Amino acid sequence: AKINLAARKQFAAAQTIARAENRFNLFGVAGIECYGMLNDPNLPAAIAPESVGGKSKWADKINANPTNAANIVYNDVNRLITELFANNGGNLQQDERMILGISNKMLTYLTIPNQYGKTAKQMLQETYSGLQFEQLPELSTDAGEMLYLVVPELLGDQTGFSGFSEKFRTSRLEAHTTWFEQKVMAGTFGVIIRRPTLVATMIGI
Repeated sequence: AKINLAARKQFAAAQTIARAENRFNLFGVAGIECYGMLNDPNLPAAIAPESVGGKSKWADKINANPTNAANIVYNDVNRLITELFANNGGNLQQDERMILGISNKMLTYLTIPNQYGKTAKQMLQETYSGLQFEQLPELSTDAGEMLYLVVPELLGDQTGFSGFSEKFRTSRLEAHTTWFEQKVMAGTFGVIIRRPTLVATMIGI
């Protein structure tokens, strides 16, 4: 059938390992002191979004004031950036490279224009030129929608990195009469966050 079965299985194994690595980097390994970027116990406590008329979720605040959608989103992200700056004693600049993680469910809120045609994303990048946005579905949590803000590097030092004993290793390919067999291995230490103050989170948007 002209199907390279061995190569396809090797590709599938690599994809499986990559997905597992992503999960461990986010949540670590349950039951041992191996943490990920979302559950490291040394991270600062998450802050809450601004409450307007008793409402804090973006959907509720925007439904109550649809023409102000971009400003509502901008204000909450700016609140999170302000928290990050306050936790780092004047070591961060307004043009600092920052990455804002947001779930796929909430990403489109960044692109709703206000009455002047400006979106929250545009206004944020005008104010903070080093701000980047990354989509992360895992930020839709049981506790609510989360924003995850990180300065990846400061003064030449990484804020955190993925730890592993081996990234991806294969044993030799064993050919049998009607099938192939091969072991694949990887080892993880989760994510090592060296400067927890360079991470800020908001829950409940």
